Amino acid sequence: MTVRMTFWFEYASTYTWLTVARLPALAQARGVQVDWRPFLLAPIFKHQGMGQGPVSYTHLTLPTIYSV
Repeated sequence: MTVRMTFWFEYASTYTWLTVARLPALAQARGVQVDWRPFLLAPIFKHQGMGQGPVSYTHLTLPTIYSV
């Protein structure tokens, strides 16, 4: 019997890409089939009234943004 795992991921998330880089090899080594499910956080943030998401950089100047 194949073990299945559903992996929901957000394209723009740094944490997503760290996991995506490791997940296929780990899943294969353990015989787990991964069902990849993308989603976007932006519509969720908008629905919650957060137009810029939970972090807003609108108060920063351009030199500050590029140093972050």
